[in-house]
Amino acid sequence: MIGMEAWAPWHLQAFMKQTEEEKDLQIMAVSDIYTRRKQRARDIAKLTDKDVHHDYRDLLARKDVDAVLIAAPDHWHGQMALDARGRGARTYTWKKPMTHTLDEAKAIVEAVKKYNRILQVGNQGLSSPATHKSKELIDAGEIGQVLCGPGHLGP
Repeated sequence: MIGMEAWAPWHLQAFMKQTEEEKDLQIMAVSDIYTRRKQRARDIAKLTDKDVHHDYRDLLARKDVDAVLIAAPDHWHGQMALDARGRGARTYTWKKPMTHTLDEAKAIVEAVKKYNRILQVGNQGLSSPATHKSKELIDAGEIGQVLCGPGHLGP
Protein backbone atom coordinates (compact mmCIF):
# COMPACT_ATOMS: atom_id res chain seq x y z
CA MET A 1 0.00 0.00 0.00
CA ILE A 2 1.27 3.43 -0.96
CA GLY A 3 -0.17 6.21 1.18
CA MET A 4 -2.04 5.76 4.43
CA GLU A 5 -4.39 8.76 4.49
CA ALA A 6 -8.13 8.82 5.07
CA TRP A 7 -9.68 5.38 4.54
CA ALA A 8 -6.40 3.55 3.86
CA PRO A 9 -6.05 2.13 7.41
CA TRP A 10 -9.58 0.74 7.15
CA HIS A 11 -8.68 -0.94 3.83
CA LEU A 12 -5.50 -2.29 5.38
CA GLN A 13 -7.49 -3.78 8.26
CA ALA A 14 -9.86 -5.42 5.77
CA PHE A 15 -6.90 -6.82 3.82
CA MET A 16 -5.41 -8.22 7.02
CA LYS A 17 -8.72 -9.91 7.85
CA GLN A 18 -8.79 -11.40 4.35
CA THR A 19 -5.17 -12.50 4.74
CA GLU A 20 -6.02 -14.35 7.94
CA GLU A 21 -9.30 -15.86 6.72
CA GLU A 22 -8.74 -16.57 3.02
CA LYS A 23 -4.94 -16.65 2.90
CA ASP A 24 -5.12 -15.36 -0.68
CA LEU A 25 -3.07 -12.19 -0.27
CA GLN A 26 -0.19 -10.92 1.80
CA ILE A 27 0.67 -7.35 2.70
CA MET A 28 4.40 -7.09 2.00
CA ALA A 29 5.08 -3.39 2.58
CA VAL A 30 3.60 0.04 3.14
CA SER A 31 4.74 3.54 2.30
CA ASP A 32 3.88 6.99 3.58
CA ILE A 33 5.81 10.16 4.30
CA TYR A 34 4.34 10.71 7.77
CA THR A 35 5.86 8.82 10.67
CA ARG A 36 2.61 8.39 12.61
CA ARG A 37 0.83 6.89 9.58
CA LYS A 38 3.76 4.56 8.88
CA GLN A 39 3.77 3.33 12.48
CA ARG A 40 0.02 2.73 12.43
CA ALA A 41 0.23 0.82 9.15
CA ARG A 42 3.19 -1.22 10.42
CA ASP A 43 1.21 -2.22 13.49
CA ILE A 44 -2.00 -3.05 11.59
CA ALA A 45 -0.14 -5.13 8.98
CA LYS A 46 2.24 -6.70 11.54
CA LEU A 47 5.24 -5.63 9.46
CA THR A 48 8.83 -5.05 10.48
CA ASP A 49 10.53 -1.67 10.12
CA LYS A 50 12.29 -2.83 6.93
CA ASP A 51 8.86 -3.25 5.31
CA VAL A 52 7.82 0.34 6.00
CA HIS A 53 9.06 2.86 3.44
CA HIS A 54 9.23 6.64 3.41
CA ASP A 55 9.73 6.82 -0.37
CA TYR A 56 7.15 4.87 -2.36
CA ARG A 57 9.76 4.12 -5.03
CA ASP A 58 11.61 1.96 -2.49
CA LEU A 59 8.42 -0.07 -2.05
CA LEU A 60 8.05 -0.42 -5.84
CA ALA A 61 11.68 -1.58 -6.13
CA ARG A 62 10.98 -4.66 -4.01
CA LYS A 63 10.92 -7.96 -5.88
CA ASP A 64 8.20 -9.38 -3.59
CA VAL A 65 5.59 -6.72 -4.47
CA ASP A 66 3.38 -7.64 -7.43
CA ALA A 67 0.42 -5.33 -6.80
CA VAL A 68 -0.09 -1.96 -5.14
CA LEU A 69 -2.98 0.03 -3.77
CA ILE A 70 -2.39 3.77 -4.12
CA ALA A 71 -4.06 5.81 -1.37
CA ALA A 72 -1.94 8.95 -1.61
CA PRO A 73 -3.07 12.55 -2.16
CA ASP A 74 -4.71 13.16 -5.55
CA HIS A 75 -1.81 15.02 -7.13
CA TRP A 76 0.40 11.91 -6.74
CA HIS A 77 -1.95 9.36 -8.34
CA GLY A 78 -0.72 9.78 -11.92
CA GLN A 79 3.01 9.59 -11.21
CA MET A 80 2.67 6.73 -8.74
CA ALA A 81 0.51 4.74 -11.17
CA LEU A 82 3.06 5.32 -13.95
CA ASP A 83 5.91 4.24 -11.68
CA ALA A 84 3.99 1.11 -10.66
CA ARG A 85 3.30 0.32 -14.33
CA GLY A 86 7.00 0.64 -15.17
CA ARG A 87 7.72 -1.79 -12.35
CA GLY A 88 5.09 -4.19 -13.72
CA ALA A 89 2.85 -4.09 -10.65
CA ARG A 90 -0.90 -4.41 -10.88
CA THR A 91 -2.37 -1.18 -9.54
CA TYR A 92 -5.53 -0.07 -7.78
CA THR A 93 -5.94 3.66 -7.23
CA TRP A 94 -8.56 3.62 -4.52
CA LYS A 95 -9.92 7.06 -5.10
CA LYS A 96 -10.37 9.44 -7.96
CA PRO A 97 -9.10 11.31 -9.77
CA MET A 98 -6.81 8.89 -11.56
CA THR A 99 -4.83 11.88 -12.80
CA HIS A 100 -5.02 15.66 -12.86
CA THR A 101 -4.46 16.10 -16.58
CA LEU A 102 -5.51 14.43 -19.79
CA ASP A 103 -1.84 13.96 -20.75
CA GLU A 104 -1.20 12.00 -17.53
CA ALA A 105 -4.27 9.86 -18.19
CA LYS A 106 -3.12 9.10 -21.73
CA ALA A 107 0.37 8.18 -20.47
CA ILE A 108 -1.15 5.73 -17.99
CA VAL A 109 -3.34 4.14 -20.67
CA GLU A 110 -0.25 3.66 -22.85
CA ALA A 111 1.70 2.17 -19.93
CA VAL A 112 -1.14 -0.25 -19.15
CA LYS A 113 -1.07 -1.42 -22.78
CA LYS A 114 2.74 -1.60 -22.89
CA TYR A 115 3.14 -3.64 -19.69
CA ASN A 116 -0.13 -5.58 -20.01
CA ARG A 117 -0.97 -5.11 -16.35
CA ILE A 118 -4.24 -4.33 -14.61
CA LEU A 119 -5.08 -0.80 -13.46
CA GLN A 120 -8.31 -0.11 -11.62
CA VAL A 121 -9.51 3.24 -10.29
CA GLY A 122 -11.93 3.25 -7.39
CA ASN A 123 -14.84 5.63 -7.73
CA GLN A 124 -17.18 4.55 -4.97
CA GLY A 125 -18.80 7.99 -4.82
CA LEU A 126 -20.63 7.44 -8.12
CA SER A 127 -23.19 5.27 -6.38
CA SER A 128 -23.97 7.72 -3.57
CA PRO A 129 -27.35 9.45 -3.46
CA ALA A 130 -25.61 12.86 -3.23
CA THR A 131 -23.83 12.23 -6.53
CA HIS A 132 -27.07 11.27 -8.24
CA LYS A 133 -28.79 14.39 -6.85
CA SER A 134 -25.88 16.56 -8.06
CA LYS A 135 -26.23 15.12 -11.56
CA GLU A 136 -29.96 15.84 -11.53
CA LEU A 137 -29.28 19.47 -10.55
CA ILE A 138 -26.62 19.84 -13.26
CA ASP A 139 -28.86 18.28 -15.93
CA ALA A 140 -31.74 20.57 -14.90
CA GLY A 141 -29.49 23.64 -15.18
CA GLU A 142 -30.08 24.47 -11.50
CA ILE A 143 -26.43 25.31 -10.74
CA GLY A 144 -25.37 26.84 -14.03
CA GLN A 145 -22.72 25.70 -16.49
CA VAL A 146 -20.09 23.28 -15.16
CA LEU A 147 -16.58 24.26 -16.19
CA CYS A 148 -13.12 22.64 -16.01
CA GLY A 149 -9.71 24.26 -16.48
CA PRO A 150 -7.60 23.69 -19.61
CA GLY A 151 -5.89 20.31 -19.74
CA HIS A 152 -8.08 18.85 -17.01
CA LEU A 153 -10.61 16.08 -17.31
CA GLY A 154 -14.21 17.20 -17.19
CA PRO A 155 -17.56 17.44 -18.95
